[in-house]
Amino acid sequence: MVKVYCYPKCSTCRKAIKYLNEQMVEYDLTDIKEDNPDKKTLKEAIDISGLPIKKLFNTSGNLYKEMKISSKLPSMSEDEMLELLSSDGMLVKRPLLISDNYALIGFKEDQWKEVLRLIRIEQMEERFDRGTDEDKIILSSYYETLWKDDFEADEKGLIPKDMKRGVLSEDGLYNLLQQ
Repeated sequence: MVKVYCYPKCSTCRKAIKYLNEQMVEYDLTDIKEDNPDKKTLKEAIDISGLPIKKLFNTSGNLYKEMKISSKLPSMSEDEMLELLSSDGMLVKRPLLISDNYALIGFKEDQWKEVLRLIRIEQMEERFDRGTDEDKIILSSYYETLWKDDFEADEKGLIPKDMKRGVLSEDGLYNLLQQ
């Protein structure tokens, strides 16, 4: 399941939620101020994203500035940073999207676009596995639309080899490419 930590009053978070809805991605929304992510969740986000832990800090937030965290970070261990971040959701850069395979910190549409496409495909596969025959027909049509976009982008040389996900088979599903 995709979990998204947001602050309802944040305009960037509202843009991200609107974008998630437009992309038809299923997600669980959590108010980062009321239910801030714990150390384990924050560590997973860093591990999955590959970003340095300092990228998790909301450096433009009032609390970050009031606590003068920028001067403290150089001497803090990763565990201390995680402890601090987990103490108050307002210290965490938002929105924060976490799934089993992906983590996005902050909202940049171009970064979210590719990841949400992959998440949407995973969610469609799960629905396909659970679906009725009618659902499978609808989902197969949706797959064709997704993969048609990939074909066109690949023909133009816009998809790097390591990002190619697959090709359509005769029944409208895809077979993974051999990399």
